Amino acid sequence: MPSDILPGKTNPVPASGVADKLSSASSQLKTKATEVGRAAADMIDVNRGTAADKLLSAAGKIQGAADTLDRKADSFPVGARLVSVAHVAADSLTSTADYLRANDVRSMLADVKRVAADNSGPVLLGAAILGYVVARSLARD
Repeated sequence: MPSDILPGKTNPVPASGVADKLSSASSQLKTKATEVGRAAADMIDVNRGTAADKLLSAAGKIQGAADTLDRKADSFPVGARLVSVAHVAADSLTSTADYLRANDVRSMLADVKRVAADNSGPVLLGAAILGYVVARSLARD
């Protein structure tokens, strides 16, 4: 039996043909994954403005609640601390909305990669914890 024929087939397929088919399938899969990635990035880019608007709306509501609470802070034991936390939360949402408006998906991914590279220990620990949680949840089913 020639070495490039797969055994056990009624119509033997040359091994080089299998390799070509696998290579072609791999190439098609890579192309499809790239297309899906681009479509997802485009969808995210289209919706960035809406997400930023919603974040700003939430920030405004939190800011308003903080202002109301500030006027009544003396009547609550932890009122001043609550007001401070609310202002920080509102400022964080506003900063996030500004970031979303100013950056496209590619630059956000580059930022994530940079932060992950600069903080590899915490990122690896987080990934390990996430993997454990996912594995446990799948094991229960």
